[in-house]
Amino acid sequence: MIFRLFAIAAFTLPAFAADHQLTIQLRDLYTVPITGAPNGRTQDTANLARVNFLREEPGPSRNRFFVNDQNGPLYILDRKTGKFSVYLDFNGRGDRKGIYHRFTNNVGYASGLICFQFDPAYRRNGRFYTLHMENPDSSASPNPDNATVPGLAADDYAVTDAVHTPGNTTREVVLVEWTDTNTDDAVFQGTAREILRFQLNTQIHPVGDMIFNPTARPGDPDWRVMYIGCGDSGSGESKDLSMRYNPQRLDTLLGKILRIIPDPAEHKDTSKLSDNGRYRVPNDNPFASRAGARPEIWAYGIRNPHRLSWDVDPANAKNNHLFASVIGLHTWETVLLVQKGANYGYSEREGN
Repeated sequence: MIFRLFAIAAFTLPAFAADHQLTIQLRDLYTVPITGAPNGRTQDTANLARVNFLREEPGPSRNRFFVNDQNGPLYILDRKTGKFSVYLDFNGRGDRKGIYHRFTNNVGYASGLICFQFDPAYRRNGRFYTLHMENPDSSASPNPDNATVPGLAADDYAVTDAVHTPGNTTREVVLVEWTDTNTDDAVFQGTAREILRFQLNTQIHPVGDMIFNPTARPGDPDWRVMYIGCGDSGSGESKDLSMRYNPQRLDTLLGKILRIIPDPAEHKDTSKLSDNGRYRVPNDNPFASRAGARPEIWAYGIRNPHRLSWDVDPANAKNNHLFASVIGLHTWETVLLVQKGANYGYSEREGN
């Protein structure tokens, strides 16, 4: 059960004091609101809350964290008072009052409101991005409902066609760009734009994380270019050969690291507009010119890249490295040094 945020403090002594050790202190800091079943009888139903990411709001004088609960809420957390405020609630399934009526958050899996990320120019443009899961078999509308978020201008929202995935599919994952016109407020006011929607074979191993190069600056080739860790949706362990090799196939997005430009107005001279016209694909992506391949792919053959992080060299940005933390099938958990065009072997193999 994950329902608390902890403070971790690390203290180091001078390097010359070789006989001293690193000390880590851990204490309760904030208690997240309960969104699960406190009296649940199983591991799956007894999750009090499903906190997946905590990110500091960009800005030199900000005192707020943003926190997502996979059950639906995206919170603003005041660092001084410890107060959680619902900024957006994605869970509009059934009698819930959230935004998306096709929202699905099967507990025990990385589903629901999976992830969010701030645009590198957030302080200027108020943009951030979210990934959530939907049930395409639902009879409800896929359009957002702003009844409880009157500041959301939903009339111009347009649903995209889901990118096809080989094999049977049961879920869809949706990447949305949000533009907040007043980032000083604790309630969302602005617009939402669907960027990408694609099919998932099952309810497990969806898209896990998205990240921008933290050292890229305006004018750099990687400025506002998004890397996305996309799981294999359980296809790689399936006995169904129509989807077993999806992580190895270049005509599907599953089991890949993707690289896209969310803003169609960015890098126009060095990229091409996506098929749905909602984002751009850099020309230097490794498979951008290969017939039949998805141009968004940066690397492939990956089971479940649920976390992405950058190793930054302050002295030389050319030495920066993107890492992916990958959940293995049986024996191997791996950390991948993500390289352009690399094949990491899954579902034919995994490990060292």
